[in-house]
Amino acid sequence: MKKELSDIISEGLIKMAMEKSFVHGKIDPWIERISSSHKSDNERKQKIKELIDLGKFIYLFNQNIAIVDGFRERPDFTIAFENRVVGLELSDLVIRQDEKEKEGILKKMFEQIKNDLSKHDSQYKGIYSVGLPSNVDLSSAGRQLIKTEIRNIIDGKYSHGTVVNKVRKTPHTGIHLYCSQAHTVGSLNRSTVEASIMNKEKNIPNETSLFSEVWLVMVIGGAQTSEDYSYIEESVSDSIFVTKFNRIFLLNFFKSEIMELRTQAT
Repeated sequence: MKKELSDIISEGLIKMAMEKSFVHGKIDPWIERISSSHKSDNERKQKIKELIDLGKFIYLFNQNIAIVDGFRERPDFTIAFENRVVGLELSDLVIRQDEKEKEGILKKMFEQIKNDLSKHDSQYKGIYSVGLPSNVDLSSAGRQLIKTEIRNIIDGKYSHGTVVNKVRKTPHTGIHLYCSQAHTVGSLNRSTVEASIMNKEKNIPNETSLFSEVWLVMVIGGAQTSEDYSYIEESVSDSIFVTKFNRIFLLNFFKSEIMELRTQAT
């Protein structure tokens, strides 16, 4: 029997709730310790982000994995898996570095606009979708022009600018801005994966007797252009990676998919 759309949506919501509950149960004790630690704000945010990624990985890969040490570095975590002590290193897999740099600039610029809007009354509360061209000028002068045009469009002074082609507002209890632009995504190629593996191998401890194995989990967010891809090259999925890591995984966070790569010890 064909499922009704409402049934499919209901099942999806139940699965999301189950995952959220499971992940929180795994990582909340460590988040509490990190939140009260003497680490800097950026260090705390990064570690909490890594814990969320780890919780997602455990939920999808093997829910019997226990977090033994969520506070360490190099590698990022110690986990217990099938009576083995495993060191686990996490890495965000940046597929397009040029887009990553652009996203960083836009994020900082949107945060400045948000802070400015927050100084005024609640009329500015909402989610703003900002339309920009793919080749937008992000020089100092270009950024200032973008900020001026966004604010003027929000204030109703005109409907579009010379650079900003639209700003669409959706009602919301807070203020959030993001860039909406069409983009072409390419492949996840072997050279990108190899570069990430080599960069993380330096975090494998010299004293490997601490661990039965050391794993690498490369996380693909998928929500940003720099972490998006249309397909995975066969050389990534089918060919062997010679590495110091015992096991390597690709975790697509938003698609909830894990791929284990073929590895061979160096």
